[in-house]
Amino acid sequence: MNRDPRQGPEQGSGQEPGQESGRLPRLGGHRLYGESAPPTVDSIPPGANIPNGGRSMPPEDWSTQPLPLGYQPPPLPRNIDKLATRRLGQSGGRRWMVALSAVLALVVAATTVFYVVRNPPRLGGGSSSTPHQATCQPGTACAAANAYLEAYSGGDYEKMYTLTSAASQKRFSSPTILRGNYKDAHDYIVNRTSAILAEASVGEIDATLGQAAQKSATQATVPVHITMNSARVGQITQDLTIPLVNEKGQWRVDWSPGLIFSKIDDPADPTYARRVHMFPQDAPRGTIFDADGNVFAQDTTAYAIEVTPKFIQNESLLLSTISAKLDLRPDEIKSKYAGGAPDQPHTVRIISQALYTSVQAALGTVSGITVDQVTRRVYPYGSATAAVTGYMSEITADELKADTSGYYDVGDLVGRDGVEQWGEQLLRPIKGGKLQIVDVNADGSNGQVVTTISQRDAVPGANIHTTISIKYQRIAMAQLNATHKGGGVVAVDPVSGAVLVLASAPIYNPNDFTLGFTQNELDRFNALDHPYVNRALSSAVPIGSVMKVTTLATALQNGVKPSDIFTCKGSYQVPGENHLRIDDNPSGHGSLTAPRALGPSCDVIFWQVGVLLNNKDPNLLPKMAKALGYGTPTGMIGIPDGEETGGIVPDPQWLKDNKNADWTATDAANLAIGQGFFEATPAQTAMLTAAVGNGGKRMQPRLVSSVTSASGTTLQSYPPKQIGTLPISADNLAVIQVAMVDSTALPDGTSYPIFIDVHMRVAGKTGTAESGQPLPHAWFIAYAPASPVGGPPVTPRIAMGIVVQFVGFGDLNASPISAALIKAYFNV
Repeated sequence: MNRDPRQGPEQGSGQEPGQESGRLPRLGGHRLYGESAPPTVDSIPPGANIPNGGRSMPPEDWSTQPLPLGYQPPPLPRNIDKLATRRLGQSGGRRWMVALSAVLALVVAATTVFYVVRNPPRLGGGSSSTPHQATCQPGTACAAANAYLEAYSGGDYEKMYTLTSAASQKRFSSPTILRGNYKDAHDYIVNRTSAILAEASVGEIDATLGQAAQKSATQATVPVHITMNSARVGQITQDLTIPLVNEKGQWRVDWSPGLIFSKIDDPADPTYARRVHMFPQDAPRGTIFDADGNVFAQDTTAYAIEVTPKFIQNESLLLSTISAKLDLRPDEIKSKYAGGAPDQPHTVRIISQALYTSVQAALGTVSGITVDQVTRRVYPYGSATAAVTGYMSEITADELKADTSGYYDVGDLVGRDGVEQWGEQLLRPIKGGKLQIVDVNADGSNGQVVTTISQRDAVPGANIHTTISIKYQRIAMAQLNATHKGGGVVAVDPVSGAVLVLASAPIYNPNDFTLGFTQNELDRFNALDHPYVNRALSSAVPIGSVMKVTTLATALQNGVKPSDIFTCKGSYQVPGENHLRIDDNPSGHGSLTAPRALGPSCDVIFWQVGVLLNNKDPNLLPKMAKALGYGTPTGMIGIPDGEETGGIVPDPQWLKDNKNADWTATDAANLAIGQGFFEATPAQTAMLTAAVGNGGKRMQPRLVSSVTSASGTTLQSYPPKQIGTLPISADNLAVIQVAMVDSTALPDGTSYPIFIDVHMRVAGKTGTAESGQPLPHAWFIAYAPASPVGGPPVTPRIAMGIVVQFVGFGDLNASPISAALIKAYFNV
């Protein structure tokens, strides 16, 4: 290791948690002015203090974790418990369940047309596009109908109101119609229109006008074909007739709610007392599986542990039992039911089926405790697979505005990070429901159904099959967690590019966001060092001597022969520097070839090689590094855009642009051993290692292998794909492969003691990289099995890149993780 004097300590970033919001009612739309029956609130208490906006909350002066360039934490839910979901099939529906649907094609009626109004509004605040201009003459009934539809389909109900007739405004000022729900006609026309369309989950409206017919000097009609897209019931089409009247020389629309849905206008309901109501139907979000069919994420039964105060016989026993079994503080438990209705159950915590099985007997002996089944998004392996799955949180106001489909509602949960975010459009089910007109009972509740406007059955979301093996994933996570430091592991199949392990620690537990945080869990969460940074993909740091594989490849491709001898006396002075750089072995490694220097990881020889290459062309080594995959994201299938970072490959132009400095031999020597400004991720090192092992093929890493429907039909598959070839000759690649085996097989190899009991040829390379803190980053790359020297080649089956940050030497802290994985994988 050699500290670059220009490289200061890296700074982490943190931000304070936000305040939780109040609990929201379980509504099915924007539900304004009583269009729906009185809402009922799910009997799930609000979360304690859910983090909001920051992915972790360390003090501002922490410098323990370098964040990726341009890193921005995603939004977090304001209150998870309030997003409780009801059982499948119940009319209440599940708020966080979002629908899988491709964008529906808008059908334009094939009729005689004068003009088309095409304005897809985002109800509740979204903007609309400019419609096609009408071809009718100004001042005509045609022009008035066009202006009305333009405002209506664009969500501008204020303007729409100004285009309604005085007669209709007078009619809808009647107290028998307003019924105390609306102040006046303006309130009624504007807000009931908004409420009905929101209830219907309408996001887009197309209107095609036909030939205007003027019945008299003061009366006219215009036929219109309406096409609506509803997130719940799909496409709704209607053929309506817009009545217009001429008032003081101006044509105005003689408005009624029947211009929204024709069946609302009914002589049997002259005061418009009936309401439009959506009876939602939900289907489960798709399941995420590992390569062997083990469930990583699934909508399934969870258990609401409830307390009914009326039936408590021994409160002290109740509090102590729940506290011990459910990780809740006694005061936290009591706050869930204190002051509540004594004869009603109050949920204190939602737990998974696995936890419920273990605590069922103990809870069942305490009076006052009851259990209810609910449906939740559950992650059976918790944090062990969080780097793969990601998590789910509440959609934000900005995201709602950007949702031009009108699909999402306030309170919906969406995928964040990992496969949950990458596959959001695939995993979410198609929403269903019945849009009906119902009578209203005397108590304000929904009465008998009068008619059905439209309906659609909900369809389960698609399932996503990953390439991960839970067995090796758990081994990697256990090894990382045992270091008590931040780290990441990526293991792949070198031949197919299938990702076998994608591990990062410390990391959140996605169950906390769908089942709810306890205060103890929140405290542990807040103590974690940046739990939202996927260190396998998003945290690029210097890789130290792992870079020597790239430096060796560059040297061999640019005139350095495998037999050329370099001498290491234990120190080296880089041209232009006024001090000696000291090797990890101050007495020196003696005379070695560059390939032979890889095993003992001689810094002096690779400093010399770096300077030699720099003298030929300062861009030789940076260019090779980029050609081997450094500097750009790997493009892993199954990871959302922006989650991977490309790291940094410094070169003379980069240094000039970013540091306003000239490239010198110091920069070349630092780059040769993976220091200075160079940064990379475990994913990048794993893919390079895989390419070295498989004979030079750069494969696209695949976290997802296929997408299937709920019935098992394959909707999409992701076969192996070669994305490039290493610019290294076959002879030179063979030299590198042998040199990497030296690291694990020869006594002077840096990881020899770790692999002495691994009865298999393993090609590897340690790295110990200056971190800007007292302890360096520990790295290790490996593939296995490695081909024997002079024997028939063998096909490697696993390759990996591993980092443990701010911990110490690579051989002591990263190599053992690799050895554990290889032993398990090959059962050796």
